[in-house]
Amino acid sequence: MVNWFGGNGKEYTKEQVLEELKKYAPSRIYVGCDSQMYNNRLIFALAICVTDSGARYWVRRSIESPDAYPSLSMRLINEVVEACTVSDELRNTLNIPITVHADVSEGKKNRSSKVQKRIVNYIKAMGFDYAIKPDSWASFSVADKHSK
Repeated sequence: MVNWFGGNGKEYTKEQVLEELKKYAPSRIYVGCDSQMYNNRLIFALAICVTDSGARYWVRRSIESPDAYPSLSMRLINEVVEACTVSDELRNTLNIPITVHADVSEGKKNRSSKVQKRIVNYIKAMGFDYAIKPDSWASFSVADKHSK
Protein backbone atom coordinates (compact mmCIF):
# COMPACT_ATOMS: atom_id res chain seq x y z
CA MET A 1 0.00 0.00 0.00
CA VAL A 2 1.42 3.38 -1.01
CA ASN A 3 0.89 5.99 1.65
CA TRP A 4 4.13 7.99 1.66
CA PHE A 5 5.51 10.36 -0.92
CA GLY A 6 8.95 11.86 -1.24
CA GLY A 7 10.11 15.39 -1.76
CA ASN A 8 10.78 14.24 -5.32
CA GLY A 9 7.03 13.63 -5.83
CA LYS A 10 7.46 9.85 -6.05
CA GLU A 11 5.12 7.56 -4.09
CA TYR A 12 6.60 5.12 -1.56
CA THR A 13 5.43 2.29 0.65
CA LYS A 14 6.63 2.23 4.25
CA GLU A 15 9.04 -0.56 3.30
CA GLN A 16 10.46 1.53 0.45
CA VAL A 17 11.04 4.47 2.79
CA LEU A 18 12.96 2.14 5.12
CA GLU A 19 15.03 0.86 2.18
CA GLU A 20 15.83 4.42 1.13
CA LEU A 21 16.94 5.25 4.67
CA LYS A 22 19.15 2.15 4.77
CA LYS A 23 20.59 3.01 1.36
CA TYR A 24 21.52 6.59 2.26
CA ALA A 25 22.60 5.73 5.82
CA PRO A 26 22.16 9.24 7.24
CA SER A 27 23.91 10.21 10.47
CA ARG A 28 20.56 11.32 11.96
CA ILE A 29 16.85 11.19 11.11
CA TYR A 30 14.45 14.04 11.92
CA VAL A 31 10.73 13.36 12.34
CA GLY A 32 8.06 16.03 12.66
CA CYS A 33 4.32 16.39 12.28
CA ASP A 34 2.00 19.33 11.68
CA SER A 35 -1.74 19.75 11.19
CA GLN A 36 -4.02 22.30 9.57
CA MET A 37 -7.75 22.82 9.25
CA TYR A 38 -8.92 22.85 5.63
CA ASN A 39 -12.55 22.73 4.41
CA ASN A 40 -13.77 21.46 7.78
CA ARG A 41 -11.19 18.65 7.74
CA LEU A 42 -8.08 18.31 9.85
CA ILE A 43 -5.05 17.35 7.76
CA PHE A 44 -2.05 15.82 9.52
CA ALA A 45 1.28 15.60 7.69
CA LEU A 46 4.12 13.54 9.13
CA ALA A 47 7.63 14.08 7.74
CA ILE A 48 10.75 11.92 7.92
CA CYS A 49 13.78 14.01 6.95
CA VAL A 50 17.51 13.52 6.46
CA THR A 51 20.02 16.26 5.78
CA ASP A 52 23.17 14.46 4.78
CA SER A 53 23.82 12.40 1.64
CA GLY A 54 21.71 15.09 -0.03
CA ALA A 55 18.66 16.36 1.82
CA ARG A 56 15.63 14.12 1.40
CA TYR A 57 12.23 13.75 3.00
CA TRP A 58 9.16 11.55 2.91
CA VAL A 59 5.67 12.61 4.00
CA ARG A 60 2.52 10.74 5.00
CA ARG A 61 -0.78 12.63 5.12
CA SER A 62 -3.96 11.69 6.93
CA ILE A 63 -7.33 13.40 7.18
CA GLU A 64 -9.26 13.44 10.44
CA SER A 65 -12.49 14.89 11.71
CA PRO A 66 -11.90 18.12 13.64
CA ASP A 67 -14.31 16.75 16.25
CA ALA A 68 -11.64 14.23 17.29
CA TYR A 69 -9.35 17.09 18.35
CA PRO A 70 -11.50 19.86 19.84
CA SER A 71 -8.53 21.87 21.16
CA LEU A 72 -5.15 22.98 19.88
CA SER A 73 -3.50 21.18 22.81
CA MET A 74 -5.02 17.86 21.77
CA ARG A 75 -3.88 18.39 18.16
CA LEU A 76 -0.33 19.23 19.21
CA ILE A 77 -0.15 16.20 21.50
CA ASN A 78 -1.43 13.97 18.69
CA GLU A 79 1.19 15.39 16.32
CA VAL A 80 3.94 14.36 18.74
CA VAL A 81 2.40 10.95 19.44
CA GLU A 82 2.33 10.31 15.67
CA ALA A 83 5.95 11.46 15.29
CA CYS A 84 7.12 9.31 18.22
CA THR A 85 5.23 6.25 16.94
CA VAL A 86 6.92 6.45 13.55
CA SER A 87 10.25 7.26 15.21
CA ASP A 88 9.92 4.17 17.39
CA GLU A 89 9.29 2.02 14.30
CA LEU A 90 12.38 3.52 12.65
CA ARG A 91 14.48 2.98 15.78
CA ASN A 92 13.43 -0.67 15.93
CA THR A 93 14.50 -1.20 12.31
CA LEU A 94 17.49 1.12 11.84
CA ASN A 95 20.46 1.92 14.03
CA ILE A 96 20.35 5.67 13.35
CA PRO A 97 19.83 8.44 15.94
CA ILE A 98 16.45 10.17 15.70
CA THR A 99 15.39 13.66 16.71
CA VAL A 100 11.67 14.39 17.06
CA HIS A 101 10.70 17.92 16.05
CA ALA A 102 7.69 19.39 17.87
CA ASP A 103 5.67 22.31 16.53
CA VAL A 104 5.62 24.06 19.93
CA SER A 105 7.31 27.08 21.43
CA GLU A 106 8.43 28.14 24.90
CA GLY A 107 7.31 31.73 24.34
CA LYS A 108 4.34 32.55 26.56
CA LYS A 109 2.76 34.61 23.78
CA ASN A 110 2.36 31.42 21.72
CA ARG A 111 -0.64 29.20 22.42
CA SER A 112 1.53 26.09 22.02
CA SER A 113 3.55 27.05 25.10
CA LYS A 114 0.75 25.66 27.30
CA VAL A 115 1.66 22.09 26.31
CA GLN A 116 5.35 22.58 25.53
CA LYS A 117 6.68 20.97 28.74
CA ARG A 118 4.26 18.04 28.50
CA ILE A 119 5.26 17.42 24.88
CA VAL A 120 9.00 17.66 25.56
CA ASN A 121 8.66 15.28 28.52
CA TYR A 122 6.74 12.79 26.36
CA ILE A 123 9.45 12.84 23.68
CA LYS A 124 12.19 12.43 26.28
CA ALA A 125 10.29 9.60 27.97
CA MET A 126 10.12 7.83 24.60
CA GLY A 127 13.93 8.06 24.50
CA PHE A 128 14.36 10.54 21.65
CA ASP A 129 16.28 13.76 21.24
CA TYR A 130 13.95 16.67 20.55
CA ALA A 131 13.78 20.13 19.03
CA ILE A 132 11.14 22.83 19.48
CA LYS A 133 10.64 26.12 17.66
CA PRO A 134 12.67 27.78 16.29
CA ASP A 135 14.77 24.64 15.69
CA SER A 136 12.02 22.14 14.82
CA TRP A 137 12.09 22.64 11.04
CA ALA A 138 10.84 19.11 10.20
CA SER A 139 7.48 20.01 11.74
CA PHE A 140 7.04 23.75 11.15
CA SER A 141 8.54 23.78 7.66
CA VAL A 142 8.48 20.38 5.90
CA ALA A 143 5.34 18.88 7.49
CA ASP A 144 3.60 22.27 7.50
CA LYS A 145 4.06 22.58 3.74
CA HIS A 146 2.22 19.28 3.22
CA SER A 147 -0.56 19.78 5.76
CA LYS A 148 -2.24 22.46 3.64
